[in-house]
Amino acid sequence: MYHYDDNICLSQQLLNELERYIKISHHTWISVSQFKDFWDYKYNISPEEVANSAGYTDLRKFIHSSGRFAIYGTSEHENFYISLASVFPHCRNYAPKPYKRNKRRLIKKKVHKSSQANSTPHLTIHEIKSVEDFQAALREIIEMKITQNPTVSLTIEVVSNQFYQSYKKPIRVVIKNLCPQLKLIDLLRTIPDIEVNQVDHKWKISLSKPVGKSPV
Repeated sequence: MYHYDDNICLSQQLLNELERYIKISHHTWISVSQFKDFWDYKYNISPEEVANSAGYTDLRKFIHSSGRFAIYGTSEHENFYISLASVFPHCRNYAPKPYKRNKRRLIKKKVHKSSQANSTPHLTIHEIKSVEDFQAALREIIEMKITQNPTVSLTIEVVSNQFYQSYKKPIRVVIKNLCPQLKLIDLLRTIPDIEVNQVDHKWKISLSKPVGKSPV
C-alpha cells in the first residue's frame, strides 16, 4: 500500500494520478470506476474522501472543477467517463449531458428489407434535434454495420455513407448545425465504447464492448 507524498496536496496528487492513469491506459475515455480501483489499490483513502476534504460534495464535481478533464455523464450521476481536457478542449468548462440511449425521440417508421445491397433492415430512423440524438444515431449505425460485417474494418467513410442513405442529409451538415466546434472523429470519441484509431492512414471504428452492452 502506497502513501501520498506529504509535500503534495492530496487533492492535487489525485488529479495528477488521474491524468497519468488516462495517459497510460491508451484509451480516450476511462470510467471513473476504473480509476477508483487503481487509486484504492495504491492509497488508504478513497477518492470521494479526497474530494470531500477539498470542499466538494462529490468526486465528479471535484474532477470537473480542476479544468484539466472532460467529463461524460451517464444516466447515473456517480457513474461517468473521464478524458483529458487537452483532447477535448470544448468540454473543459462544462459537463456534457448524460448519454440516454433508451430515451431518444423516434420517428415511427423502420427501414424494411430490400433487395438493394445498401439496405438497412435493422436500423430505426431517429429524429435528430440534439447532439445526444446525433450520438445515438451514429452509435446505432456503427453497431449495425459491425454486426452485419464483424470481420470487416469499419471506416469513417462507411459510417458517413450509411448516415446519408438513412437520413438523406450529409453528415457534415448535421455536425455543422449541432456541434460546429467538433470534427466527426472527435464526436465519435465522446460516445462510450466507441473507439477510433488510425490504421494505414485511415480512421477505423470499433467497439470496446460487444454489441448490446452499454456502460453503467
